[in-house]
Amino acid sequence: MRVLIIANCTNRKRTTEGEPVSIRHLSMGSVTAVAAEWMKAVSLTGNLKPLTSVYCGRGFTEVLVATKALEATLLIVSAGLGLVDASLDIPNYNATISGSGEDNVLAKLPMSDSASWWNAVCELSPFSTDLATEAYDLVLIALSRHYFPLIASQLAGLATHER
Repeated sequence: MRVLIIANCTNRKRTTEGEPVSIRHLSMGSVTAVAAEWMKAVSLTGNLKPLTSVYCGRGFTEVLVATKALEATLLIVSAGLGLVDASLDIPNYNATISGSGEDNVLAKLPMSDSASWWNAVCELSPFSTDLATEAYDLVLIALSRHYFPLIASQLAGLATHER
C-alpha cells in the first residue's frame, strides 16, 4: 500500500549553525512584497540541512515513526517554505502562522490572511511542491488547527476520486 502523510512543521527546531532566517526581520507590507522578500532571504541562505533533522518535538517524532513504519512519503505544511517533501534539505528559519510571537508572519501582513500568505509562499518557494494524492492508496493528514486551513482549498480542489 502506498501511503502519504501530511503533517505540519514545528516551532521547535534543532540548533544548526548560524542565525536562522526569521520573519521578525522583515518589513510589514503586502502579501506579494513580504513573500518575495522572505523567499529571497530563505533562498540566499547556504545553510541547508535535511528536513527530518531540523524539526523536532514529540509530535514530529511520532510522525517520523509512523512514516517509517508505513514506508510512507511525508509532506510538511510549512508556513515559511510551503508544502515541502521531507526528503529535501531546508534552511534554518523561523516563521509561523500560529501564536503571537515575533515570527508570526500574519503580524507582517496587516491587510491579509493566512490563505493569501500560503498561496504566495507555495508559488514562490523553491522548496514547495504541488499536492498530488493520485499515486497513493491512503492519505493521512495530521495538522494543527492553524495549519489545516492552509491546505484546505488544495484538498477541496483535488479530483473527486482523490478526495
